This record gives sequence, C-alpha cells and structure tokens, in this order.
Amino acid sequence: MNAERADDVVVSPRARISEFTECTETTETTETTGATKSAESAKFGEPAEPAEPAESAESTERRIGQCGLLPSATGAFRSNPLTERCRSIEARGDHILIGVSTGNSYFSTDRLTQLLRWSQKRFRVVDVICADTCIDTMLIAEGCAESEARQRAKRRITNVRRRIRHAVRDSRPGHASTTTHLLSDFERSDAYLAVRTRVLNTLEDHPPFTRACQAMVRCFLPAGAGDDSDDLSPRMRAGLAYVVNELPFVIDTPGILGPPTSLSCYHVLPPAVRHLYLESGGLTPVEGQGFAVITPVPPAGSEEEGSA
Repeated sequence: MNAERADDVVVSPRARISEFTECTETTETTETTGATKSAESAKFGEPAEPAEPAESAESTERRIGQCGLLPSATGAFRSNPLTERCRSIEARGDHILIGVSTGNSYFSTDRLTQLLRWSQKRFRVVDVICADTCIDTMLIAEGCAESEARQRAKRRITNVRRRIRHAVRDSRPGHASTTTHLLSDFERSDAYLAVRTRVLNTLEDHPPFTRACQAMVRCFLPAGAGDDSDDLSPRMRAGLAYVVNELPFVIDTPGILGPPTSLSCYHVLPPAVRHLYLESGGLTPVEGQGFAVITPVPPAGSEEEGSA
C-alpha cells in the first residue's frame, strides 16, 4: 500500500464502513443449557491473576501457522495459546468463547460437537457465538442483488444455528454451562458497543492495526477477488465492518459477558488478532482476556500428524 493510499484509508475508516453496518438481524433468542446466566456467574473462580510475561512473536510464529489448519480430526484438539498469559487463562478454565463463522465448511455439526465436548471438559462455562452480522452486505458488495443477499444470509445463519443446536444437544452440556448467541444479540449491549467503539477509534488512529484488519479481510475474501479487494473497495469496506463487529470478543469478553477471565478461540490465527496480542501499540486486550488457536489433532500416522 503506498503512502497516499494509507493516508486515505486511516483518515476516517469509521465513515467508510458506516454504510455497511446495517446488517442482517434475526429475532431468534439465545439458547442456554445448564445453569442460567446468574448461576453461571457463581461458577467463575477468583479474580484474574497478574499478567505473566508474554512469549516472543517469533516463538509463537514457530508454534502457529497464520492461516493453517489441520483438516482431519480424531475428536481431540491441540490448543496453542498465543502468550504465557493466554496459557494461564486457559489453565484457569473459567470460560471459553467459541466463534463460529457462516459459510465455512470447517464448522460441521460433527466438528462443533467434538469441539464442545473438548471445551466442556476444560472450562466451567462455554459460550458459542454465531457471527451473523454483515453477511448480506458482504454479498451485496460481491454483486448480489439486495433481496438475494438477504435470503442467502438468512439461509447461512439458519444452517449454522441448526448445526450449533445439534452440537449442543449431542455434546455434554451437563459438564459445563453452555450458551449460544448470535453476534447481533450484542447490538443491545452497552459493554459490547463500548469495546466496538474503541476498535473503530483504533482503526482510525493506528495505521498498523488498520493494515492488520485489512489483511484479515483478505483472508476471507473469495479467491480471485483481485483489485476489488483493495483498501477502498466495497468488499474491503464491508469486510472491515464484519471484522469490527467480531473483535470485541478477543479484546474484552470479561467486560461483555462477566467471567473473570476468558479464552477466545478460533482454528486459524487472524492477522488482526496477531497484531493485538503479539505487536505493541494501538489497542490492547484486557488482562483477563486470552486467545488460542485450537485445531483438531489429525489421526495418528497421517501426513498432518507427522508434520505437526
């Protein structure tokens, strides 16, 4: 990105993505198994311990591939916390947040069931969030008619919610309180909106963070997007709105959902998350927030297992 383009991008990303923030919403409510939210709060442990020194970005990069995942699963998972503080948060086992994308074949019912079982044995409380916002605007930016985009977004959300619901049913909810949400549910949460405002402010004021968010958008744009994935394209603006909505849960889940500590997880390391945890400057996750790349353990003897 040349200097002129960089200056243009960071002048006011807030204004550029504002037209893409009116996203698909649904009136379906969250689903809870086990205890209610008030009872969940009582399950959390003591306040977060002081932060421990983080390992270097170089060490973490040796452990975690930025966009790699292991495609075959045995029911077991490998967790790679990004820093020593993240590792301590995982060891406490207060809370894990699992983000689920629509339109991603990784999140099959079987994979979600296995991941929930793994999580319920290690954490007292599990929250699953389906990222349902800005799907229609992404499709519109890709050229879909508005009515078609909204229908396709609705189908994607319905299909993923069905998979999540079946996974919760087939897992072991008695082992941990397990709750499912839509990301759009939090549009009514003052705590969530406050963190999202901080994300927007940093996107505007901190060019390295802006570039990391743009790189994150490019990771999920369709192959062959070409010049249409440049810094000012409709696809990029719609993608940034999607990213802005997701990032509060890798920055301050304790402030939004209430646990003393929380581990957010995904099966790849998005560039914006790498920036937040492994690079200095800009926005910093709260002390009780951690992140781990959690991937399936491949079958013994497979090529993936041999190279892990």
